[in-house]
Amino acid sequence: MSHALVEAGADVTGVDIAEGALEAAREAVPQARFLQGPADVLPFEEHTFDRVVCTDVLVHVPDPRPVVAEMARVLKPGGLLFVSFINRNPLARLAMVTLGEGLGFVHRGTHDPAKFIKPAELLSWANRAGLQCVHEEGLGPTGWDQGFTFGRHPTTTVMVQQVYQPV
Repeated sequence: MSHALVEAGADVTGVDIAEGALEAAREAVPQARFLQGPADVLPFEEHTFDRVVCTDVLVHVPDPRPVVAEMARVLKPGGLLFVSFINRNPLARLAMVTLGEGLGFVHRGTHDPAKFIKPAELLSWANRAGLQCVHEEGLGPTGWDQGFTFGRHPTTTVMVQQVYQPV
């Protein structure tokens, strides 16, 4: 995601807790700035960013609610928060865990289906953080290019993207 944003002309700052992921990101996108830290305590002043992107992170943190609140805190008034996540239902579990991990597209143990998120749950957490949803769409595989390519999908059954603005 950082690479695409830099190519589009954005000034990108990324945060990850895993140093290995940061090293790979720094090598792949040297034009961006990457910092190590937890998603629930971001090292930025309030109202720092015009756009915040959270791609497939919330299903991997111990508690996504403070992460949502922290993203809302660093978002400027009038800014946009883009969040993608895996929907919590049997079909998403089949697609992401049974097939995705079982067929080796993703390392085994990457996903805990209990941490998948229902769209209404994220909406509730975001509302409590002072955000309103302005768009929702499905995400999913759209093709193959040395691995799956992802984009807009006709259903939110497996993966969801929601876009928020401060109220």
